[in-house]
Amino acid sequence: MQRQPVISVRKVAVSEQAVEEEDDRIAVEEPLEIQVRSGQHHRSLGITMRTPGNDAELSLGLLYSEGLIAARSDVRGVTQIEPNLVVVELSNAIPEQPWRATQYRSTACGICGGDVIDRVFRSVRHQLPSILLTPDVVRTAVAAAAHHQPLFQSTGGTHAASLFTAQAQHIATFEDVGRHNAVDKLIGFMFQQGNIPNTEPLLLVLSGRAGFELIHKAVRAGISAVCAVGAPSSLAVHLAREAGLLLIAFCRRNRFSIYAGGKHCRVRERNSEKKDEEGFL
Repeated sequence: MQRQPVISVRKVAVSEQAVEEEDDRIAVEEPLEIQVRSGQHHRSLGITMRTPGNDAELSLGLLYSEGLIAARSDVRGVTQIEPNLVVVELSNAIPEQPWRATQYRSTACGICGGDVIDRVFRSVRHQLPSILLTPDVVRTAVAAAAHHQPLFQSTGGTHAASLFTAQAQHIATFEDVGRHNAVDKLIGFMFQQGNIPNTEPLLLVLSGRAGFELIHKAVRAGISAVCAVGAPSSLAVHLAREAGLLLIAFCRRNRFSIYAGGKHCRVRERNSEKKDEEGFL
């Protein structure tokens, strides 16, 4: 039986006026073991901490992001054996490449260890679909993403990854206590829909900061632009520029900053008194 993503607990609320005991809703964090099987062979890829829900998408997104699967034909099926155990049946032999998740992974882990940085850069060197965004599209998508986060609205304790078209049409949103998990769930959804490798210009909105691992996952999935509510990291900016991904951060109160554009990506501002002006990074 699937675990619930939110539970109710008792808390003591302390303010200047009173000290009161009351109910509160908090996001659930539980371990999930992911196993891969091929014929009689199986392998545990370790345990990741996550918010229950969309475990199949999380597993597929994580496997795709790490390069263990590349197309739907690589997967025969995904089975939730137990509430906290998912088995992915592969069509071919289990890859022998290095895997960093063979031990405990926290919700903040992502790609852990500098020894895989070179492999990551090599894995994302391909051209992304060209995208053209107006500031209105960026602002609309960021505002819309906030309305598709029921777990955060209920608990205040989850991250979200939202996917939009280049016209700010909402496609899907996934939430999790781990920001990497939220993106993996979204990528797993794209994988299930047959939209990976993606060929359409898409925009990913992140509820937090833009770290290297999240940009890596976006590029691997063929996403052309990332808008983060929080700050970017130096490696995230470097990878975005290397890959030609449009990276926008600090998307707050109708303002944002562009850190990477790439030759195929640009933001256009419409001025009612002048012709369209385009700016490139």
